[in-house]
Amino acid sequence: MFDLSGKVALVTGASRGLGWAMAQSLAFAGAHVILNARDQAALKERVKELAAKGLKGETAAFDVTDHAAGAERIGAAARKHGRFDILVANAGIQHRKPITEFDAADFERVVATNLTAVWALAKEAAKVMIPAKRGRIIMTGSQGSGSRPDPGTGGRAGAAQHYRQLDCARVFRDRDEHRSDPEQGVQRLGVQAHSRRPLGQTRGDRPCRGVFGFR
Repeated sequence: MFDLSGKVALVTGASRGLGWAMAQSLAFAGAHVILNARDQAALKERVKELAAKGLKGETAAFDVTDHAAGAERIGAAARKHGRFDILVANAGIQHRKPITEFDAADFERVVATNLTAVWALAKEAAKVMIPAKRGRIIMTGSQGSGSRPDPGTGGRAGAAQHYRQLDCARVFRDRDEHRSDPEQGVQRLGVQAHSRRPLGQTRGDRPCRGVFGFR
């Protein structure tokens, strides 16, 4: 599919589901994958599974709503490996209740995990990627719940709408405003992003084409 040998990736919500599937795909492509979730024991088992297949991985157990912990982990990864190339902001939660029973605290908890935590991690990743002039940030969201909402998905659907306002294929540009080409080396997996601006950019630009892309 593509070669990610030597690259370092952090995948949040990686102990199960889509996060685990994406973590395995990155590892099979050659990346050293840092698996995140809140359950350290579950993460250790996943790392063992990777190792059994000859793949590289390590654990990073923290709650994505703990912004200081996320910043520390990204910084530690960059220091340990000498680089930090890929962030997959996948962790998300749901609170399944009809809107009439959906308390403000419940909504804020969903937004804190599904939106604010994504922004905070992307910000920290960009601090490493911009000086290095390389890197990719991938954000997952519940597009289906946004287009076909039901009474139990309002919180996540709202957060998903905000995901799609963020650029997920281009996260850096230098002071001379030389941009990475979104068409260069991007592997499209059939997922589209309706994004508007790269992180740190204040002026409009054409939207990115691929969500899951690497140089």
